[in-house]
Amino acid sequence: MPILKPTFEKKTHVLRANIDKELADKINMYLEYASIKKVDDFIEQAVEYVFKKDKEFNRYIKEKNRKKDIKTTETTSNLSADEKQQWGGFGGYFVA
Repeated sequence: MPILKPTFEKKTHVLRANIDKELADKINMYLEYASIKKVDDFIEQAVEYVFKKDKEFNRYIKEKNRKKDIKTTETTSNLSADEKQQWGGFGGYFVA
C-alpha cells in the first residue's frame, strides 16, 4: 500500500527544482504505483513526511515560534488598552 496518496486542490505556491534524472524516474514510477496524478502531490506529501519525522527540525520550529511570540508580546505590551482594541486584540499580528 502506498504511503503517499492523491490529494484535493488547495492554495499553492510555485517552486522549481532541478533533481537527478534517476531520482526523477523513481518519482515517476512511484506516481504510477500510487495512482498519483500530479508530482506536486508527491512532493508536498514527501516533504510533510520528512518534517513530521525530523524531531530536531520540529524543535527548531518551536523555538523560532517561541522567540517570535516573545517579540510579539513585547510589542503589544507597549500599547495602551485603546490601541489594542483598535487593532482588534490580535496580539501584535496587525498591519499598520
